[in-house]
Amino acid sequence: VYKRQSLISFTVKMHGKAAHAGFAPEQGIHAIRAVSLAIGRIEQGHVDKDSTLNIGKISGGEGTNIIPELCTCEGEIRSYSHEKALALMEKLTKNFEEAAAEVGATAEVTPDIRLIAYDIPKDAPVVKHFTDACEKLGLAGTLTETFGGSDNNNFVLHGILGIVLSSGMYEAHSVKEYTYVQDMISRAELVAELLS
Repeated sequence: VYKRQSLISFTVKMHGKAAHAGFAPEQGIHAIRAVSLAIGRIEQGHVDKDSTLNIGKISGGEGTNIIPELCTCEGEIRSYSHEKALALMEKLTKNFEEAAAEVGATAEVTPDIRLIAYDIPKDAPVVKHFTDACEKLGLAGTLTETFGGSDNNNFVLHGILGIVLSSGMYEAHSVKEYTYVQDMISRAELVAELLS
Protein backbone atom coordinates (compact mmCIF):
# COMPACT_ATOMS: atom_id res chain seq x y z
CA VAL A 1 0.00 0.00 0.00
CA TYR A 2 1.56 3.26 -1.15
CA LYS A 3 -1.46 5.52 -0.58
CA ARG A 4 -3.77 5.91 2.41
CA GLN A 5 -6.47 8.32 3.44
CA SER A 6 -6.99 10.96 6.07
CA LEU A 7 -9.43 9.96 8.78
CA ILE A 8 -11.38 12.46 10.85
CA SER A 9 -13.69 11.07 13.51
CA PHE A 10 -16.29 13.43 14.93
CA THR A 11 -18.78 13.68 17.76
CA VAL A 12 -21.79 15.99 17.70
CA LYS A 13 -23.62 16.88 20.90
CA MET A 14 -26.89 18.64 20.21
CA HIS A 15 -28.18 20.53 23.25
CA GLY A 16 -31.89 21.24 23.45
CA LYS A 17 -34.20 21.75 26.41
CA ALA A 18 -36.18 19.15 28.33
CA ALA A 19 -39.92 19.52 28.85
CA HIS A 20 -42.85 17.19 29.49
CA ALA A 21 -43.87 15.72 26.14
CA GLY A 22 -47.53 15.48 27.11
CA PHE A 23 -48.20 18.60 29.21
CA ALA A 24 -45.88 21.22 27.67
CA PRO A 25 -43.97 20.02 24.62
CA GLU A 26 -43.82 23.57 23.26
CA GLN A 27 -41.60 24.53 26.22
CA GLY A 28 -38.90 22.09 25.11
CA ILE A 29 -36.28 22.14 22.38
CA HIS A 30 -36.10 18.75 20.71
CA ALA A 31 -32.42 17.75 20.38
CA ILE A 32 -33.17 14.57 18.41
CA ARG A 33 -35.20 16.58 15.90
CA ALA A 34 -32.31 18.99 15.39
CA VAL A 35 -29.88 16.12 14.76
CA SER A 36 -32.38 14.51 12.39
CA LEU A 37 -32.69 17.73 10.39
CA ALA A 38 -28.93 17.91 10.01
CA ILE A 39 -28.43 14.24 9.13
CA GLY A 40 -31.17 14.42 6.51
CA ARG A 41 -29.17 17.07 4.67
CA ILE A 42 -25.79 15.37 4.83
CA GLU A 43 -24.67 13.25 1.90
CA GLN A 44 -23.23 9.97 3.17
CA GLY A 45 -21.31 7.10 1.62
CA HIS A 46 -19.03 8.00 -1.30
CA VAL A 47 -19.39 11.78 -1.47
CA ASP A 48 -16.79 12.09 -4.25
CA LYS A 49 -14.17 9.87 -5.91
CA ASP A 50 -11.72 10.40 -3.02
CA SER A 51 -13.96 10.68 0.03
CA THR A 52 -16.52 8.95 2.23
CA LEU A 53 -18.64 10.22 5.09
CA ASN A 54 -20.57 8.10 7.57
CA ILE A 55 -22.63 8.76 10.68
CA GLY A 56 -22.57 5.41 12.40
CA LYS A 57 -23.85 6.01 15.91
CA ILE A 58 -26.67 8.07 17.40
CA SER A 59 -28.18 8.22 20.88
CA GLY A 60 -30.43 10.53 22.81
CA GLY A 61 -33.39 11.04 25.06
CA GLU A 62 -34.29 9.78 28.52
CA GLY A 63 -37.90 8.72 28.22
CA THR A 64 -40.86 8.67 25.89
CA ASN A 65 -42.61 11.38 27.93
CA ILE A 66 -39.70 13.85 27.86
CA ILE A 67 -38.63 16.19 25.07
CA PRO A 68 -34.96 15.15 24.68
CA GLU A 69 -32.47 17.80 25.72
CA LEU A 70 -29.41 15.95 24.43
CA CYS A 71 -28.72 13.92 21.30
CA THR A 72 -25.26 12.66 20.40
CA CYS A 73 -24.06 11.26 17.11
CA GLU A 74 -20.68 10.01 15.96
CA GLY A 75 -19.16 9.40 12.58
CA GLU A 76 -16.13 9.66 10.38
CA ILE A 77 -14.79 11.24 7.21
CA ARG A 78 -12.17 9.51 5.08
CA SER A 79 -10.44 11.02 2.06
CA TYR A 80 -7.28 10.55 0.00
CA SER A 81 -7.08 14.35 0.13
CA HIS A 82 -6.53 15.87 3.56
CA GLU A 83 -7.84 19.20 2.28
CA LYS A 84 -11.07 17.56 1.13
CA ALA A 85 -11.46 15.85 4.51
CA LEU A 86 -11.08 19.19 6.30
CA ALA A 87 -13.55 20.86 3.92
CA LEU A 88 -16.11 18.08 4.51
CA MET A 89 -15.65 18.50 8.27
CA GLU A 90 -16.24 22.25 7.97
CA LYS A 91 -19.38 21.69 5.86
CA LEU A 92 -20.70 19.08 8.31
CA THR A 93 -20.13 21.40 11.27
CA LYS A 94 -21.98 24.25 9.55
CA ASN A 95 -24.84 21.89 8.70
CA PHE A 96 -25.31 20.86 12.36
CA GLU A 97 -25.05 24.47 13.55
CA GLU A 98 -27.68 25.62 11.06
CA ALA A 99 -30.07 22.79 12.01
CA ALA A 100 -29.58 23.65 15.67
CA ALA A 101 -30.37 27.31 15.04
CA GLU A 102 -33.60 26.38 13.23
CA VAL A 103 -35.06 24.80 16.36
CA GLY A 104 -33.31 26.91 19.01
CA ALA A 105 -30.78 24.26 20.03
CA THR A 106 -26.99 24.49 20.13
CA ALA A 107 -24.57 22.15 18.40
CA GLU A 108 -21.21 21.16 19.86
CA VAL A 109 -19.13 19.53 17.10
CA THR A 110 -15.80 17.95 18.05
CA PRO A 111 -13.52 16.70 15.25
CA ASP A 112 -10.64 14.31 15.95
CA ILE A 113 -8.03 14.01 13.20
CA ARG A 114 -6.87 10.41 13.50
CA LEU A 115 -4.84 10.05 10.28
CA ILE A 116 -3.41 12.34 7.62
CA ALA A 117 -3.35 11.09 4.03
CA TYR A 118 -0.14 10.15 2.26
CA ASP A 119 0.84 9.17 -1.27
CA ILE A 120 4.34 7.68 -1.66
CA PRO A 121 5.75 8.32 -5.16
CA LYS A 122 5.99 5.08 -7.14
CA ASP A 123 9.62 5.91 -7.97
CA ALA A 124 10.61 6.33 -4.29
CA PRO A 125 13.52 4.12 -3.09
CA VAL A 126 11.27 2.23 -0.66
CA VAL A 127 8.92 1.27 -3.50
CA LYS A 128 11.82 0.22 -5.75
CA HIS A 129 13.25 -1.91 -2.92
CA PHE A 130 9.86 -3.61 -2.55
CA THR A 131 9.34 -4.26 -6.28
CA ASP A 132 12.91 -5.61 -6.63
CA ALA A 133 12.35 -8.02 -3.73
CA CYS A 134 9.03 -9.18 -5.21
CA GLU A 135 10.63 -9.74 -8.61
CA LYS A 136 13.41 -11.82 -7.05
CA LEU A 137 10.84 -14.01 -5.23
CA GLY A 138 8.46 -14.27 -8.18
CA LEU A 139 5.70 -12.31 -6.41
CA ALA A 140 3.33 -9.93 -8.19
CA GLY A 141 4.38 -6.91 -6.15
CA THR A 142 1.14 -5.07 -6.87
CA LEU A 143 0.96 -1.49 -5.59
CA THR A 144 -2.43 -0.36 -4.34
CA GLU A 145 -4.24 2.25 -2.29
CA THR A 146 -6.57 1.61 0.63
CA PHE A 147 -9.03 3.37 2.90
CA GLY A 148 -7.65 1.61 5.97
CA GLY A 149 -5.20 3.21 8.37
CA SER A 150 -1.89 2.08 9.84
CA ASP A 151 1.14 3.24 11.80
CA ASN A 152 2.64 4.23 8.45
CA ASN A 153 0.36 7.30 8.38
CA ASN A 154 2.29 8.60 11.39
CA PHE A 155 5.70 7.54 10.06
CA VAL A 156 5.11 9.43 6.80
CA LEU A 157 3.83 12.42 8.74
CA HIS A 158 7.24 12.53 10.45
CA GLY A 159 9.26 12.14 7.25
CA ILE A 160 9.81 8.37 7.31
CA LEU A 161 8.71 7.12 3.90
CA GLY A 162 7.34 3.61 3.87
CA ILE A 163 4.76 1.33 2.34
CA VAL A 164 2.55 -1.26 4.04
CA LEU A 165 2.77 -4.94 3.16
CA SER A 166 -0.45 -6.89 2.87
CA SER A 167 -1.02 -9.35 5.70
CA GLY A 168 -3.07 -11.59 3.42
CA MET A 169 -6.46 -11.03 5.03
CA TYR A 170 -9.57 -12.12 3.21
CA GLU A 171 -13.01 -10.81 4.33
CA ALA A 172 -11.13 -8.56 6.76
CA HIS A 173 -12.76 -7.45 10.02
CA SER A 174 -15.61 -9.93 9.67
CA VAL A 175 -16.41 -13.14 11.51
CA LYS A 176 -15.36 -14.96 8.31
CA GLU A 177 -11.84 -13.48 8.12
CA TYR A 178 -9.21 -15.99 6.98
CA THR A 179 -5.84 -16.40 5.29
CA TYR A 180 -3.85 -19.14 3.56
CA VAL A 181 -0.72 -20.78 4.96
CA GLN A 182 1.10 -20.20 1.65
CA ASP A 183 0.30 -16.49 1.86
CA MET A 184 1.83 -16.36 5.33
CA ILE A 185 4.94 -18.16 4.08
CA SER A 186 5.25 -15.82 1.08
CA ARG A 187 4.99 -12.76 3.32
CA ALA A 188 7.63 -14.13 5.71
CA GLU A 189 9.94 -14.76 2.74
CA LEU A 190 9.29 -11.24 1.46
CA VAL A 191 10.06 -9.68 4.85
CA ALA A 192 13.30 -11.71 5.05
CA GLU A 193 14.29 -10.57 1.55
CA LEU A 194 13.53 -6.93 2.38
CA LEU A 195 15.63 -7.17 5.54
CA SER A 196 18.56 -8.76 3.74
